[in-house]
Amino acid sequence: DIVHLGIENIHVVRAAFRGLTGTEDSTTSAGGGGGWLPPVREARQKWLSSISSILAGALLCAEKVGCGTSVLLHCSDGWDRTPQIS
Repeated sequence: DIVHLGIENIHVVRAAFRGLTGTEDSTTSAGGGGGWLPPVREARQKWLSSISSILAGALLCAEKVGCGTSVLLHCSDGWDRTPQIS
């Protein structure tokens, strides 16, 4: 089976983490009239989406390997998604 996991690249995942931890300027700024809460909610959603995709992929691979099936991980758009799963 070929499974596309739809995992974002490492730059998107890193930005989501930085937004969640408050180290990304766009989420710590109170400017823009919306206050600090909407950016925090958006950052939390991006992080949860990213980590959910990564963990779902890792679980799928672990289940396959646990059943004795070989698994080949390959990122068709660079190198950064494969190590997120393995």
